[in-house]
Amino acid sequence: IGGRAIGDSGSNADAIGAKVFVEASNDQGRVTSQIQHLLGSSTFLSMNSLELTYGLGDATQVDRISIQWPSGLNQVVEAVDVNQSVTITEGQPLN
Repeated sequence: IGGRAIGDSGSNADAIGAKVFVEASNDQGRVTSQIQHLLGSSTFLSMNSLELTYGLGDATQVDRISIQWPSGLNQVVEAVDVNQSVTITEGQPLN
């Protein structure tokens, strides 16, 4: 799964500094957990991608995406399909 986080209510517009936790499971109940920090820094005259990508192997569903926004807000999105790109806006439900 991949996607973008967009700051809206107190965080910067690109959500730089957000921590994004992903938990996914497969048909046998094996759970995969990953965390990524959204960073804007990189090397001289360049920048990291603002899209986070998670390799979930044989996971059939993303059980939970938890975001700690730079503003301090904690947000949870549940039951997200795999193999897609999603955009999550701070404080808003996933459409």
